[in-house]
Amino acid sequence: MARDTEQMATLSTTDPETGGGAPQRIDVHVNVKQPKDTSAQSRAQIYYGILVFLCTILCLIFYESSKVQEKMLDKISGFDECDDEEEENTCLGRTAVYKVCFCLFIFFCVLLVAQLPQMCSESGRWAGGMVIHSGLWWLKVLVLIGFIVAMLWVPNQMFVNFAQFMRVASLLFILVQALVLIECAYKWNDLWVERGEEKKLWSIGVLVCGFLFIAGSIVMIVFCYIWYTRESGCHLNKFLISSVLVLIILFSIAGITPLTDQGGILPSGVVAVYSVYFLWSALYNQSDSCNEILGDGTTEKWQLAVGLIILSTSVSFAGVSAGTGGGAFSLDRKTDDENGVNPMYFHAMMALASLYMGMVVTGWIVEGDSNSKDNANDTALWVKMVSVWLTILLYCWSLVAPRILKGREFS
Repeated sequence: MARDTEQMATLSTTDPETGGGAPQRIDVHVNVKQPKDTSAQSRAQIYYGILVFLCTILCLIFYESSKVQEKMLDKISGFDECDDEEEENTCLGRTAVYKVCFCLFIFFCVLLVAQLPQMCSESGRWAGGMVIHSGLWWLKVLVLIGFIVAMLWVPNQMFVNFAQFMRVASLLFILVQALVLIECAYKWNDLWVERGEEKKLWSIGVLVCGFLFIAGSIVMIVFCYIWYTRESGCHLNKFLISSVLVLIILFSIAGITPLTDQGGILPSGVVAVYSVYFLWSALYNQSDSCNEILGDGTTEKWQLAVGLIILSTSVSFAGVSAGTGGGAFSLDRKTDDENGVNPMYFHAMMALASLYMGMVVTGWIVEGDSNSKDNANDTALWVKMVSVWLTILLYCWSLVAPRILKGREFS
């Protein structure tokens, strides 16, 4: 933590009237800001990311392993209230995931509240807050494990309303994740363009990567037309796919024209890949006749594997980036006070990430829904499509904002 220390310097001077004589002592108090030790803070961010990743693995085990679910049903009284008899194991796994995510959410909320005295202090710093954030790991891990174990005995019905809250909060996390993605794309582009002034290879890299991203996105959209549409009908899917295709073409052209002060082919390519992935993910879980690859076990396993990788990466890095004021995705790391770790934002983002993790693992299904699976598929479809459109809208705004708000500085 950075500390301001007061040091005293002694200057010697002569009497101005006589031009000589005994030197006079002048004490000058100077505030010297000591360098901030960020090693403990950086380790803490990694540890929290690992903690969320391990909880993700635990949720997948609860949700996918029928043996674990049967043992929970036999030995834990909190799992005897599943209403869906046809999918009892799925219900057990789903509610177990809710309970783990609830514990993780409360865990980060408590750490967030522990940072509030920092806001009230005059210096904006509180030593106890950084100790809680960066230390006491054995205590925090033991408390979290004990909390999770205790929650397993809580009746399932207590978490139905919490699962509805998880849906709403997950959309908020997706939007923040989109902001982090756009910032990352700009940082990546700026770094390679700057290096390209010295070596043209970096500039070529910007063009090649951007072109491959955009071309790959369009190819994936073609496959979406093949997999999720029919010659007759499937009008909703055709509209969703076409809307993303048109928007990608428009912002890709706008990003490389003189009409925008920033942008470029690389940021446009990154946003295009992100948008097409969420489009595919939204359409994949549909259970209607338009879905050509529904029930393909191999595809489902690949989706789970890719989803887990993206989930763990986005949960860890988006939370870290928000906690450091956008510095985690920054390729130009800074350790000054302006870009130091902000534990309050960090824990707020990790709390939201915990809820998003639960929705991804359970397929956005909430107990108590009528026709739960179809309802969840529709919910997931619109949540993901809204996030795609808002991501593209945010990126387009970043392109035109410098032209519209000329009095403001954008960097």
